[in-house]
Amino acid sequence: MSDPVDPTIRAAADTEAGVLLAGRYRLLGLVGSGGMGTVFRAHDIELEEVVALKVLRAEWVAHPAALARFRQEVKLARRVTHPNIARIFDLGEHAGERFLTMEYVEGESLGARLTREGTLSVARAVGLVRAMVQGLGAVHAAGVVHRDLKPDNVLIARDGRVVLTDFGIARAERPEDGLAQTGGVALGTPEYMAPEQFTGTGAVDARTDLFAAGVVLFELLSGRLPWTGASPIALLVARVSQPPADLAALR
Repeated sequence: MSDPVDPTIRAAADTEAGVLLAGRYRLLGLVGSGGMGTVFRAHDIELEEVVALKVLRAEWVAHPAALARFRQEVKLARRVTHPNIARIFDLGEHAGERFLTMEYVEGESLGARLTREGTLSVARAVGLVRAMVQGLGAVHAAGVVHRDLKPDNVLIARDGRVVLTDFGIARAERPEDGLAQTGGVALGTPEYMAPEQFTGTGAVDARTDLFAAGVVLFELLSGRLPWTGASPIALLVARVSQPPADLAALR
């Protein structure tokens, strides 16, 4: 897994050498990497607990809009307290690196489970999506749109709890909230984006997240996506001009 985090931090994580960030967080290991940052497992020595620590990608550090979205991830997610939403704790800086700390969920992503199992039973798939939608309900009640709901951003804890994470491109529904906005820029994962989000020209609201939840449910039941394309443009054309694949024919 490629990852442009500072080599000293990466080496420490890979070898569990225990580099201390901001005098408080000791890195324990690499968890994964996404579009805006890399997540490590870390020990909060002040509170004596394990947390997830997300370091902003190096190429984004000098980018004002990226830093604003990173800060926004904390502001937005801290509004929401719900069992199906990963708790965000703090935003920090170390040697020019920006990071945030959040709840560490012991388990695996829904994407990893889907890769391993191919499809899920109807009861299991519906149960997972029901929990996802309950988390989205809390997010939407706080005036927030997640904008990047997909299996890799859904964690399944060892106790079975379903947890939504990664609010890196989330945005406030109400512009007057004064939080960083993405304007007409289409941000998200194309395979799960609603048409209005894909084109970057329509209103993005709670329904956009529900569209993504529907795509996830389709994938859990069929093992494939409702629309496919060789490129993002081809995928967009298929989405706006063709019906989805017939789920009943697939399963």
